[in-house]
Amino acid sequence: MAIDRVIISNVIGGLGNQMFQYACGLALANRVGARLALAVDQFAGYSLHQGFELPRVFHAEARVASAADLRALLGPWRTPLARRLGGRLLSGSHRAGRIWFEPRDGTLLPHLIQATGPAYLQGYWQSERYFDDQADAVRHHLRFRDPSAPATVDWLRRLQHDPSFTPVSVHLRRGDYVNSPKNQRIYAECQPAYYRAAMDRMSALDARVRFIAFSDDMAWAREVLANRGDQVLYVDHNRGADSWNDLLLMSRCRHHIIANSTFSWWGAWLAQTPGQVVFAPRLWFTDASRGADVVPERWQRL
Repeated sequence: MAIDRVIISNVIGGLGNQMFQYACGLALANRVGARLALAVDQFAGYSLHQGFELPRVFHAEARVASAADLRALLGPWRTPLARRLGGRLLSGSHRAGRIWFEPRDGTLLPHLIQATGPAYLQGYWQSERYFDDQADAVRHHLRFRDPSAPATVDWLRRLQHDPSFTPVSVHLRRGDYVNSPKNQRIYAECQPAYYRAAMDRMSALDARVRFIAFSDDMAWAREVLANRGDQVLYVDHNRGADSWNDLLLMSRCRHHIIANSTFSWWGAWLAQTPGQVVFAPRLWFTDASRGADVVPERWQRL
């Protein structure tokens, strides 16, 4: 692949983060008439989440960047360690030659939209403003593969064809948000009061709503939502490598109550149903000055 016609996006993290990194890289590649390649070498030895998932979950059309691609574009920055260090040391300047590091304070890089290839992108890019002009292309690439689990197929049929209720996805994210001291310092914790207030508002909008609960801590979710009785239905069969099926099911719901999680963010964004209502937590990060651009303006923050 000719290096003067490539945008390389570094991919790392869970599925939601990978989707942002893909979307940002795809949008930039389309703007400058380049091809997109994905740097996935930082997954070597990576033990969190489910590893590199994009081609397994979606019909995503991007090749994996080779060692030769990275060497030609990045030179001494080509190794995973050098790029991780660069992201920490150079994020304040945003750019080093052809390398674009996301600012660590989460501020947007509007000038990235004006960039011309070739370029290497490293960051999480958690704002649709990086790709809103290419939204149709992003949705085309992030088309789900067919699920194989019978329970998921049954749920899809029910969500799409049962007219007796209006499905509202509710994502209760726990896991490393509450178990990791590092993440506790970074991410705000969604309290039960947030979910109850959002569900009250949804119920006021449509008496036929049924809340479809997704969580990585279903025992906690059932405790928080117990007072809703049979108004809540729980999806608890997708685990491990099959967790992406929860995202698929979220995207087939009519409305959404998301956590401060890129996973449910994408469930709501991919749905794009007419008249869609999305509630998101007012605080995404513990630092209230961060995350202003994470939630689209058309969604409501509580």
